[in-house]
Amino acid sequence: TVNDLLCAEGSSCSSSQICGFGSKILFAFKADGSSTLSALAMGTQRSTTVTGAQVENPLFTESEAPLLHNGAYWYRTARAFGFTAVPDVNLAEQDLSNTNCSSRLGWNIGGVDGGFRAGCTCYTCDNAVDLARSTAYRKIVYWAN
Repeated sequence: TVNDLLCAEGSSCSSSQICGFGSKILFAFKADGSSTLSALAMGTQRSTTVTGAQVENPLFTESEAPLLHNGAYWYRTARAFGFTAVPDVNLAEQDLSNTNCSSRLGWNIGGVDGGFRAGCTCYTCDNAVDLARSTAYRKIVYWAN
């Protein structure tokens, strides 16, 4: 599950792998029946260095604001996980911003329904769809060492 991949509270992860799945992980979505991935980003288990300061990996770090990692702005809260190509993120429980909406992915975590945002489609977007109850999109996760 996404919770397992993101090392949900109470799970154990080694320092070299993302919960046993590998050190690199790619998240994306695609329309059901499509072979084209949309809004994809890849992260690593490792922390990164930005302007000489060590920055915790946003895949595992809850934060109030998105963190730049491997070319994408990632966020993780107690109930949400996602990324976008731009730093403009409006986090309530999920990313509610629509700036550059096609580059956004947002998933619910922590025991709530699985989907919230697939690009410009979300419950609060102009293209309003409740993805928690929709089968229009598929979550995609790839991992490697």
